[in-house]
Amino acid sequence: MENKAKKATPRRGEYTARVIEQQKFGLDHNILSLELEGTAAECFGRARAGQFVQIACRDLSDHRLPVPLLRRPFSIGGVHTLGPTKQGCLALEILYHVVGPGTGWLARCLPGAILNILGPLGNGFTLGQDLEKPTILLGGGIGLPPMFFLADQLTEAGYREKVAFAGFRTKSFLEDALDSRKISKQDLLKPRMILEHFKRSDTGCIIATDDGSLGFSGNVREALEKFLEKNTQWHQGQIYACGPNAMLKAVAELALERDMSCQVCMEAYMACGIGVCQSCVVPVRNSNNGPEENGEDTKQYKLVCTQGPVFNARSIVWDKL
Repeated sequence: MENKAKKATPRRGEYTARVIEQQKFGLDHNILSLELEGTAAECFGRARAGQFVQIACRDLSDHRLPVPLLRRPFSIGGVHTLGPTKQGCLALEILYHVVGPGTGWLARCLPGAILNILGPLGNGFTLGQDLEKPTILLGGGIGLPPMFFLADQLTEAGYREKVAFAGFRTKSFLEDALDSRKISKQDLLKPRMILEHFKRSDTGCIIATDDGSLGFSGNVREALEKFLEKNTQWHQGQIYACGPNAMLKAVAELALERDMSCQVCMEAYMACGIGVCQSCVVPVRNSNNGPEENGEDTKQYKLVCTQGPVFNARSIVWDKL
């Protein structure tokens, strides 16, 4: 009898995941760890930093509960093996902010609870072939999870020169998520192993807060600019960023000024996550056409969920967001 060819692992799918644990991460944020097995583990084992999942934040078997019907999107913060006793299983890491009934329901899920997830979705960051090229990671607030995952994958790929910038409005966002005693007041722009989720990939981190309550006083764009002024060897680095649009625009402008390559992971409200609802559009420059007669670039729209969320920073029409 002929052997049947092994069925290819799907690129994405709808799966069940078991809650391993939930941990507090600063103020009003949790880190959710989910156990995946079988095809789900194989599928997510090939996920790339920048991709995301859609989670049904409700019990799908109970239609009486007044909870959101639509899934909620969450960036993947990491994918890890679970050790010899859980061979073939993976842990999927999600960082989320408790802000409404959906995330409130998610925060009440105890270890052992079963969740329904869809993913991995979207397109992730593209890594270059030059392992010696410096890499600069910037995460603003809830935009940190893709940077955690990217730092892991850069280390696995063999990249040696990495630095991460983590920006927040105030230190209360972090609360007890890092050891603030390791932040030297003498050199606030020196990367240090102060944030566990970067430390695990041997990635030094620089903290910046808008109000100056912790680390560098200012936003991550300003911190990066000062860092580049002091460390000229990083001018040839590749920038990766995720966070609010205002932050991404500022970082993209800095990258353009210094002729540095930059990829951004966009955040957007979305209902389906698979390109059906058409609700998560961003304006991009149309590479197929030249400038219009009035000198302005022509533009088109792309979907964050299927054509992103990662884009070349130069392709986004920032002023039209």
